[in-house]
Amino acid sequence: MSDEIFTGKDLALIPVYFVGILFVGRAIKQYRIKNNPIYKYFLRGLMLKVLGGIGLCFIYVFYYHGGDTTGFYESSLLLSELLTFNPEAFFSVVGGDLSNDNLYEFVRFGLCCPDYYRDHQSFSVVRLSAVLNFVSLFSYFTTTMLFA
Repeated sequence: MSDEIFTGKDLALIPVYFVGILFVGRAIKQYRIKNNPIYKYFLRGLMLKVLGGIGLCFIYVFYYHGGDTTGFYESSLLLSELLTFNPEAFFSVVGGDLSNDNLYEFVRFGLCCPDYYRDHQSFSVVRLSAVLNFVSLFSYFTTTMLFA
């Protein structure tokens, strides 16, 4: 599992996304601190939250060798891949239609079967992750950083 989820791409993307997130966080801090002085702690808190997310990823990948977070991510990859085969089904699932017809689309294209599909509340994490996958370049670590 760790070979599939943690790659050299992640080593390159983690620092780039970390700096990008801090840049955006600094802009938010500068904009908001005028009206709310508590924002002087915003950047530190954001940094800790992102580093905590990265640490959690390392624990789940290298210590547990999988778990719920990796299951959500792997299911989101299946959903993201569905976009290339059937965009209509992808947008239907992302919109919340977890019907048997849409599940069949996963099976039809050999993407069977995303975990948590029958649990609407848990699958909402998969749906959000599938959208974030495109922004995070399909990296488990950068997707986690964006969630943080």
